[in-house]
Amino acid sequence: MLAKNFEEKIRLDKKTETDNLKKNALQGKWLILYAARCLLERSFGNAGDSIRKHYKSGWKIGEGEIGKWYQELYNQAKGSVVYLYLDAEKNKEKTGFLHRNWLRSSATAEQIKNYCENAPIQQLKPPPSKN
Repeated sequence: MLAKNFEEKIRLDKKTETDNLKKNALQGKWLILYAARCLLERSFGNAGDSIRKHYKSGWKIGEGEIGKWYQELYNQAKGSVVYLYLDAEKNKEKTGFLHRNWLRSSATAEQIKNYCENAPIQQLKPPPSKN
């Protein structure tokens, strides 16, 4: 459910994004999902425990209380990935940044994990029980 909703939102964001670099960062769907997991673990310890109750609840991102909570999770995860992508691209002289390599690198996953654990971003509120 999470991957499906995030994929739809990413597809929509790619269509509406005017900045080509940010649009390129959105090609990493699994990186955004990984960032969401890291943010959940930062806020609640175990990522699965906090969202398991919504597995088959029929929520849609941005709609209702549950959907709005997932929208916030998506926004933070997407923002983290886009920030790291833009930073790597900006410092390509030092980092040797190449889009294709950045999306596939295990170092990218490590950067996402470190950023989500340590960045001065707001921790997530507990997920709602019902829509």
